[in-house]
Amino acid sequence: LTLAQDGTTLTGQMVSERGTLEITDGRVSGKSVSWTVVMPMGGQSVTITFQGQVEGERNERMTGSAALGPMGSATFTAEKRP
Repeated sequence: LTLAQDGTTLTGQMVSERGTLEITDGRVSGKSVSWTVVMPMGGQSVTITFQGQVEGERNERMTGSAALGPMGSATFTAEKRP
């Protein structure tokens, strides 16, 4: 996951076994972040919506959840690379 912030807008890409996915609808509000990716699956597309909170003294960690459409939900943790 690569993220970039410009004011309240969040952009970037997510690399998975399904390829490189562009982040859309990325938003930052204080320590809250959200974004969406559209992942191809079996000839269809699944929209995954992420919501998280930035943590740490230098905003080096993020935790949150992902709504996986018909596949339910999952949690995630991310850390900045030094």
